[in-house]
Amino acid sequence: MKNAAILFVASLLAEAGLSCSGNSSGRGVPQVSANLRQLSGCISKVSSASQARDLSFAYEFGDTLYVSFMLPGNCCPDSNRFATWYDVSNDTLYVAATDTAARMCYCTCSYVLRAEFVNLPLNRYTFICTGPDDNGKVYYDETVVRKS
Repeated sequence: MKNAAILFVASLLAEAGLSCSGNSSGRGVPQVSANLRQLSGCISKVSSASQARDLSFAYEFGDTLYVSFMLPGNCCPDSNRFATWYDVSNDTLYVAATDTAARMCYCTCSYVLRAEFVNLPLNRYTFICTGPDDNGKVYYDETVVRKS
C-alpha cells in the first residue's frame, strides 16, 4: 500500500511539478492548509546524501502540527533552495522536496525544513517525505500523534 502511495505521489510530481510553497491539491481534506519552508544555512557538511537522509525528524502536534526535518542538498550556494509540495489524503501527509540550486560544489550539506499543518481533523497521521531528485526515494516515513 505504501509503495502504491509513493508511486502516486511521484506521478503527481512528474505531471504537475513542484512549487516554492506548500499547496494542497484539494484531495482528501481540502480544509487543511500548510506552510513549508527551508531554514537558512547549512547545518553540517556530510560525506554523502545517504548519511544526510538518516538525520533528524521532530514534530509537535497539538492544534497545529509542526514538523522539522533535514534533507541533503549541495553546499553551494547556501540559500533557499528547496521547492516543496504537499498533499493530505485520509490519514497520510505527503511532502515532496527537491533541491533547485545548481550543483556548484562537490559537497553535500544538511538543510532543515519546517512544515506547519493547520486544521488536521485526525489525531494520527503518517508523514511521508519523498525527494524527486532521487526518483521518489522516501526520506521519512513517520507516524505523528496529536498530544491529548
